[in-house]
Amino acid sequence: MTVQQARNGNRWNLNLVQHLSVQAEQEKQQLMQELNVYIVDQEEIDQLSWKWGLRGKFTVKTSYEAMASGPYIENCIAKIWKLTAPMRILIFGWLVIKNRILTTNNLTRKGWELPNICYLCRKEAESVRHLFHACNFSTLLRREITVKIPELNNCQFFQSGSFKAAILSSKLTMVRQMQLAFCFILWKERCRWLFQDKMKNIEAVGEEICQEYTSWNLLM
Repeated sequence: MTVQQARNGNRWNLNLVQHLSVQAEQEKQQLMQELNVYIVDQEEIDQLSWKWGLRGKFTVKTSYEAMASGPYIENCIAKIWKLTAPMRILIFGWLVIKNRILTTNNLTRKGWELPNICYLCRKEAESVRHLFHACNFSTLLRREITVKIPELNNCQFFQSGSFKAAILSSKLTMVRQMQLAFCFILWKERCRWLFQDKMKNIEAVGEEICQEYTSWNLLM
């Protein structure tokens, strides 16, 4: 499908043949809303633009400056590396933001044949957003954490479940670190259930998150 075929006047027409899951359909609708903001002028000729140069023009100087300054890093990703936590957990946080942790929906995209189900709630397909937001176990765990730490009641992550948005919006390092600890221990609990057929109760997992967070503070 070309861009011209997908465009119907001033609207996008993405009629996909394959059946989409509920999560994928929601993502498609969100994409459609974002695409409809842009108006394509079919009479205008496409042009290349160099984002590191003045007025979009390429120069050897700007190319060298771009390479010398290192790769472009999103603000939310840059904030991950500034947190105080073991490197393996920082890498995990980076993978969560990039939607690269091995949830069942990501594994099926890679060609694995397995039932796409959340191992914590056993009700819906498992994705990054479901695991950290919509999952019943995750929801109850967020409530447990906010009881222990009331300051997190206004945290965007504990309201929306979007780890990437929360890392960007959270101004306090303490809040960002607790968000990372929450995601890491929740993922650990999910893997414990999957590979060891064991699961802790909500209170025990909440206590483990607080202990993990406290241990990081000792590294400072």
